[in-house]
Amino acid sequence: MNPAENPYNPGAGTPPPELTGRDGLIEGFGSTAKRLVRGMPGQSTVLVGLRGVGKTVLLNVFETQAAAAGAIAEHLEADQDTLTPDVLARRMRSALYKLAPQDSWGRGALAIALRVVASVRVTFAPRGVTLGLDVEPLSGTGDSGDLREDFVDLFVAVGEAAREHGRGVVLAIDELQNLPDDVFRALIMGLHRCSQLKLPVMAVGAGLPTIKGKAGDVKTYAERLFQFVEIGSLDTSDATRALVVPAEQSGIRFDGMAVDEILARSQGYPYFLQEWGFGVWNTAAGPIISREDVMRADRNVQTKLDESFFGVRMGRLTAQERQYLRAMADLGPGPYRSSDVASALGMTLQRAAPIRGRLMGKGMIWSSDYGETAFSVPLFAEYLRRDVVVPTRSIEPRR
Repeated sequence: MNPAENPYNPGAGTPPPELTGRDGLIEGFGSTAKRLVRGMPGQSTVLVGLRGVGKTVLLNVFETQAAAAGAIAEHLEADQDTLTPDVLARRMRSALYKLAPQDSWGRGALAIALRVVASVRVTFAPRGVTLGLDVEPLSGTGDSGDLREDFVDLFVAVGEAAREHGRGVVLAIDELQNLPDDVFRALIMGLHRCSQLKLPVMAVGAGLPTIKGKAGDVKTYAERLFQFVEIGSLDTSDATRALVVPAEQSGIRFDGMAVDEILARSQGYPYFLQEWGFGVWNTAAGPIISREDVMRADRNVQTKLDESFFGVRMGRLTAQERQYLRAMADLGPGPYRSSDVASALGMTLQRAAPIRGRLMGKGMIWSSDYGETAFSVPLFAEYLRRDVVVPTRSIEPRR
C-alpha cells in the first residue's frame, strides 16, 4: 500500500486518527471548562499514567475544549531545570494579554494583574537575566521573595482579571512530575486560593504515576484540590476501533486474526497501536491485512520501537542503572519488591537504594506501593530481556 497514504500517526503527543476510549473524560472536562468560565471552578484535573497511553493527546484536547468554552489555555512542559517561577509568570502574562483587546490592558483588574506579573518576574528572575518589562511592577504585591505567598498574589490577580472579563484561565502542564517541588507547592497554593475565592483559574496536567505521591508530599490538601484520573491501555473494543477505523476510511480492512495479533503485541496501548498500524500498512499489499502481513512487519516495528521509544530512554542511563532495570525484568511480571531486585544484583538493600532513587528521578520506574517498584514504560521488561545484555546474578523468575 502507498506509504504516503498511511493514516497512522505514531509520535509523542501526536493525535491518533481515531481517538477512542476517552469520551467520558473529554465530555467531563468540557463541562468543567464551561463551569469555570461561569465562575464555578471545579477541581483541577491531572491525567496519570505510563508512557504511551495518550496523556499528552488528551491534554491537548482539553486545551481546545477550554478555548471553545471561552477560557485562555496556556501550555507548558515541566522540566526540573528550565520551568522556573519566571517562566510560569510569563505564561500568566501571555494569558492576560489574551483576555481582552489591547485597549483594555491599561485599566481595571487586568492592569493590576500585569503589574503583579512584573513583580513576580523581577523577584524570581534567574540571576543575570534582563527582563525588559513593559509595565511597572506593583510594589508590595508578588514581591515578598516567598514563592508561595507571591504565587498566591499572582494567581488571585490573574483570576480577578479573568472574572472581570468573563473569561477563565487554564494552565495545561505536561510532564507534571518534573515540576520542581518549590514551584509545585506554590502552584498548588495559588490554585487553592483561587478555588476558595471562586476565581476562574485552574490547571490540567499530565504526568507519570509518581505525581500522586509527589503532590501529597508537597501539600497535604492536594488530593482534594486535584482530581487524579488514571489513564491506561484501551479495552479490546476501543483498541480494535483505534486500529481498524483509520484503515477502513481508506478502503482497507484488517482480518480478525491480524487484529488479534496486533492487540496482543501492543497490549492495547495507544502509542503501540499506532506504531503497529503504521508498520503493517507499509508492509501489506492490501486491500485486506492478514496475520501474515503482521508477522512480516514484526522485525521493522520492533526495531523501530527498540531504537526510538525504548532505546532513547536507555541512552540516558548509566551501566549500573541499566543493570538494575534488567534485574527487575529478569524477575518476571511486576511490580517488583526492592529487596528482590537488590538480591538479584547481589547487593544489600541499602546499597541498591540510591540506584533505585536515580531511576525514579529519571522517570524510568515508580513506586507502585511501599517497597515495590514498577516500570514507567509499558512493555519495557520485554524490551530489556530482548535487547539489553547486562550480566546479573542467576535467579529464578518470580511466579
